[in-house]
Parts: sequence; C-alpha cells; structure tokens
Amino acid sequence: MKELKDNPKKMMKKQKEMWSKNMEYMRHSSFKSMIFTIIPVIIIFGWLSAHLAYMPLVEGEDFNVSLEFANAPKVPPEAAIPKGLTLVEGYPKGNKNMVLYSFVGKAGKYESPPLRFTVDNEICDVPLIIVESEAQMEYTYPIIKCDAKPINQITISNKPLRPLSSLGLHLTWFWSYLILSVLFSMGLRKLLKVY
Repeated sequence: MKELKDNPKKMMKKQKEMWSKNMEYMRHSSFKSMIFTIIPVIIIFGWLSAHLAYMPLVEGEDFNVSLEFANAPKVPPEAAIPKGLTLVEGYPKGNKNMVLYSFVGKAGKYESPPLRFTVDNEICDVPLIIVESEAQMEYTYPIIKCDAKPINQITISNKPLRPLSSLGLHLTWFWSYLILSVLFSMGLRKLLKVY
C-alpha cells in the first residue's frame, strides 16, 4: 500500500483484496466461535440475572417493605402479618407517596399466607422467602406490581448481588462476564503464545 500511494487505482484494488482476505480470516477464526457461544452465554446470563440478581433475606435481620402509591394515602395501609414475621417499624415512615415498613422474621416461605397489605378494600399480597444464612440463594423477586389500584408497586429491600463487589467493582453479571472473559482470553493467548 505504501508503494502504491502514488497510484490510487492500484491502491484501491489492493485494499479491496485485503478486505476480502480479512473477512475470510474473520469468518474462519472468530465468527464461528462467537456464533456457537453467544446463545449459551445469553441463556446462562439470563438465568443468572433472574435467579442470582439479589441477596436473600436472612433470618433475624431487619428488612424493609416499601409501598409506592399513586397518591398519598389518607389512612395507613393495614398489614396482615403472617406468623413468624414481626413488625419492627411502620407507617408513616417515608415520603408522601411511599410508606415504609420494617420487619424481621424467622426462616421460611411466607407464600401461604403471604404478607398482605389492604388499602381501600384493595388487597396486595407480598410473598417472602427468608433463609437461615446468606449461603442459601433463595428469594422472591423484590419488585411486585400490584393489582390493587392505590398501590403502584411494592419493593422488598433485597440488596442487588454484584459478583465482583469484593474487588470494589459494583458490576452486573454481564459486565463481570465481559471483563473476566477479556482477561481470561488475554491470559490464555499469552500462555499459549498466540498473537
């Protein structure tokens, strides 16, 4: 290309040849492997973000349940608390359109009966799972959309799980995968002396 810089037509011809060779090289080297790995990666990280996205609620530790309203409620929501849960603090903590309750509970699944909130004869059920230790990664999804008209949504205070948080990085599963795969690929190339 340097030799042909004075002859633009020949340079363009060589450049087209180079691009076609590069495309062929890419197709043989990385494109096939990317196609074969992209589907499992999407499935695995979809599952991870759905099932391991939050820390569980742990027995004996306080957790919050916040109710978000379309308009500020005139009367406090009634909470039907199942056996095993204890109300620590409740209404009217929070801002105008939000009510915050604090609970503590024993380990177990609180799905039948669930924690239940009633506002203007409208009911919203909040299923909970409390585990004995953080090693058990079982929880209910912490954001619940309610059919009860006054309540927009209910949020349980499960902390988001960040895989690389011990290193000071607060990244999601996808970004953790991306960084670790690049580092692993670079290390493997150096180890195998592939450049």
